[in-house]
Amino acid sequence: MKSIKTVTILGANGTMGSHCAGIIAGFGEAKIFMVARTLEKAQEGIHIAQDSIKTDTIAHQFIPQTYADLASCIPQSDWIFELTAENLELKKEITSLIAKYKKSGSIVSTVSSGLSINELSKCFTESESKFYFGTHFYNPPYRLLLCEFIPTNKSDPSTQAELISYLSNQLHRQVVITKDSPGFAGNRIGFQILNEAAQFANRYQDLGGITYIDELLGGVTGHTLPPMATSDLVGLDVHQAIVDNLYLHTSDEAHETFKMPAFLTFLISRGYLGNKSGQGLYKNENGQKYVFNTVKLRYEPIPVLNFPLLTKIKAKISVAQYQEAFNDILTGNTQESEIMAYFIARYISYSLSLVGTVVNQLHDIDLVMGYGFNWLPPSALIDLLGGYQPTVKLIHRFKLPVPQTLSSSIDHFYKLQNQLDYRNFIRAI
Repeated sequence: MKSIKTVTILGANGTMGSHCAGIIAGFGEAKIFMVARTLEKAQEGIHIAQDSIKTDTIAHQFIPQTYADLASCIPQSDWIFELTAENLELKKEITSLIAKYKKSGSIVSTVSSGLSINELSKCFTESESKFYFGTHFYNPPYRLLLCEFIPTNKSDPSTQAELISYLSNQLHRQVVITKDSPGFAGNRIGFQILNEAAQFANRYQDLGGITYIDELLGGVTGHTLPPMATSDLVGLDVHQAIVDNLYLHTSDEAHETFKMPAFLTFLISRGYLGNKSGQGLYKNENGQKYVFNTVKLRYEPIPVLNFPLLTKIKAKISVAQYQEAFNDILTGNTQESEIMAYFIARYISYSLSLVGTVVNQLHDIDLVMGYGFNWLPPSALIDLLGGYQPTVKLIHRFKLPVPQTLSSSIDHFYKLQNQLDYRNFIRAI
């Protein structure tokens, strides 16, 4: 394969830029030009990169740069990796600068989480556009190993194969090829759940709102981190950028679930973006944790909630009675079991609907959700439910579409047990 010895990272002081730089330096052993708005910001990115993989042995591989240095560092680079803000016009501006300075045949990619890769490739000449790709790493990349790989209509097959090999073998990514579709696969599925969970939090504010939904949709349903806490982690501004793009550019049956709830827009307008700003859906103050009330638009102490059904389910999970626990969800006769069952049905229905249109096979979806979101893979969930018939019955119960991929001819849906065992995702917490 082509040797990747020198890399330019644009957006090197951001969370993804600095963390990806640590992966590339530590595992790819490359020299990296760390480009940020100022040298001080670039140096901050270098410190974060070292901390992210917990070593200072890679310090000599980083060179701090600013955007004024692009004419020098880009022509020296075998791979130019753009990790700037998720804004199409900004990315076009920066990608045009890359196109101006890159050497012929060097690889360029973006970490975009869902913008059109084909549209961004138009910044290059016809001959150079074939070396441009989407390489969507997930945050934090040291723990979440997925890389969604998005070729364009003009991608060079040999360069594509070489870059995938480098990502897989050198950087130890789980690479899944996806179509150039809004949100690709992971964010389209993941943020469908996250945004609809936010809608439900607002709908059920009288029962506990954000805390209520996170209690129901946490480890017991296969989400390592509950949905509202996940949105705080990724950033509410990032959440908005992704769901706004999906609402604008998709028109499937889940379209309305991508509509931003007003309370999220309220928080963003005040700079309350989640963990990175110190407060978002949750905040800590004077040793006490607070949660945002979506109706009163203010922070309140986290309510103490008690659901007998959830206690029963957790008790069964704690002794590895996973199928029995899920049966309690499906047969429960409470508002809580209804919400949990609905989100299980929605997850399976929507994720499998993307097979054939966004990814090529069912196991690609399992890899995407397991390695990208750290969620229970959907086909493993189907097996836990008992297979085809119980799953179809559940989907019909909520009048959701039954995807063609969910075939009665398949006896055992999940094929990746050694990689993503369901016991890693279902937890009594």
